[in-house]
Formats: sequence, structure tokens, C-alpha cells
Amino acid sequence: MEIKYSAQASLYNLQLVLILFFIGTIAPLCAQESHSTHRFAWTGGDNALRYEVIFEQIKDGSNTAYLREFTTDHFIDVSLPVGSYRFCVIPYDFLNKPSVPSEWRYIEVIPLPGFEPEQEADPEPLKPFLFNIGIAWSPLIPIYAQNQFEGISFVSAAARLGAVFLLPSNIYMGLELKSVFDLIDGQFFITAGAGLLALKWTENEKIAFVCRFGASYQILPLEDGDYSNNFMPDFGVSLRLRMNNRLLLESGFDFLHIFRDISAGYMRPWVSFGAQF
Repeated sequence: MEIKYSAQASLYNLQLVLILFFIGTIAPLCAQESHSTHRFAWTGGDNALRYEVIFEQIKDGSNTAYLREFTTDHFIDVSLPVGSYRFCVIPYDFLNKPSVPSEWRYIEVIPLPGFEPEQEADPEPLKPFLFNIGIAWSPLIPIYAQNQFEGISFVSAAARLGAVFLLPSNIYMGLELKSVFDLIDGQFFITAGAGLLALKWTENEKIAFVCRFGASYQILPLEDGDYSNNFMPDFGVSLRLRMNNRLLLESGFDFLHIFRDISAGYMRPWVSFGAQF
């Protein structure tokens, strides 16, 4: 199978020079953009059912998989940033079994003289302190209980306020305060609580993994009853999505256990909308 290669201008105001065929082992290409679109074509294997095209990037003496794609055409268009690559084509017969692959062909994409490829901007350092507020819908679901109420409390809302500090391990640790409102068996209940909060952002700082451990105490109603004046340790996990520099969307669940008048376990799935400063 004979492989030939040509460069084509893309729709991104790209200017490419030099149309080449593979004669030697390395074919250079000049590009005026950090990414450029190239067409790789081959002849032979006319009875092939399809072709598998494999691209590998060569960096620091090792080959890393860059692209593996199937096509029924005799060419493929690939966007390549500046760097060194190799590729080969594997034809598949009418039984859809791979045949003998072509030899590896080597190319190098280089910038035009005087053109500096775009450099990836260094990520901004994490802020040493974060403050967040939010409101949530958090239904109360009974798991196990003695004399527990029947059904799920869907009329429920919560407010959260937290402050965390950055540790050397790039994990935020701090304190969170919360207040929860529930309607249970026709009666209103308000609980207040506090706990530890640990938070870890992903590399792009778009998603954070959050863990909580704390306790709550029911402050209203004041009279004694099955659900009043109860101490409730709780823990939970959640995912926090940063929508922009300020707005946050978060979803997770908490588990809590009630002591004193009754012994019961409950789950609180919740969705929160808030802001970060």
C-alpha cells in the first residue's frame, strides 16, 4: 500500500505551505497556527471494507497514542499541533479482519519562521481562602427508625454557609454552618448544625469533590415529642460545579442519625445553588 500526504488549509484562517509526498522517512510541514488540519491519503487496498488509521505522537523518545479512527475513504483529515508524529494504515478485508498494515510514516509539524506557537497559559494559583453561601432543596427520606413517620418529607429547604482555607496538599478544609426547614406529618421543624468541610478541586477548577462531617440539633418546635429536641450527627458527600467565577451548583446526599426520643436513620439527597467568594 502506498501512502501519500498533503496539507490543506482549514476553515480557521490557516495558511499552510509545501505539499509533500512521502519520499523519505520524515516529511516536514510548516504551519502558521498551533493546530493545523492535514489530509493523509493512500492508494492500494481497493477491495478493503474499511481502513484503520493510527496516529502516534513522538515526544521525549516515546510514542504516545494520539488518534485511532476508521474510515471507508482513501484519506483522512487530521488536526495536528506542532510536534513529531508517525502513522500507519491497516486495511480490513470483506470479513472485517485486519490485513497487513502499512509501514510507519513519520512527519513533523513545525511553525513558520518568526511564528511562535501558542503557549498554554499557566493555571492560576488556588485562592488561599474561599467563602460560599447557598440554598438547597433537601427532602428527608427515612431509612430505619423506631416510631418513624410514614413517607418522605418533600417540603424541605436548607441554607448553607461555609469558609475554607487552603492546605499545602491543595485541599481546602474549613467549617460549614447550616439550617434546615422540614414539614413532617403536618408539623414544621427547624434544625441548626455545624461541621467540618473538606474540598478538592479538579485541575481545571470546574468540579470539586466535597466531604462533610458534623452534627445538628433541632431548635424548633420547643415542645417535647417524637421529633423534637433531637441531636443528629451527620456526614455527607457531594459534587460542586463552578458555573462561572462566582456561581455554584452542587448536588449530594447526607446521612443523619437521630438520638434521644427515637433512634432513627435518614437520608437527605439535595441540590444547592449558591455563590463563592
